[in-house]
Amino acid sequence: MKRNRIKRLIKECFRLNQHKIPLKADIVVVCKRGTDADNLDQNQVNQEIMELLNRIGSSLTPGSKESETVQR
Repeated sequence: MKRNRIKRLIKECFRLNQHKIPLKADIVVVCKRGTDADNLDQNQVNQEIMELLNRIGSSLTPGSKESETVQR
């Protein structure tokens, strides 16, 4: 059930922040193996995902069709 908890936290992050996401792209989120779902909270997930999305958005030039992988 830990995987389901992580999925719920990520989906809620996107739902709460969809108006702030600077990208018009498909996004795939893969958690690191061993992520402790019991110690994650919604604020932590929101902060980390939004930080990564902003990094991705700022590294692409307008009109660019390149795909980029950003790891944390």
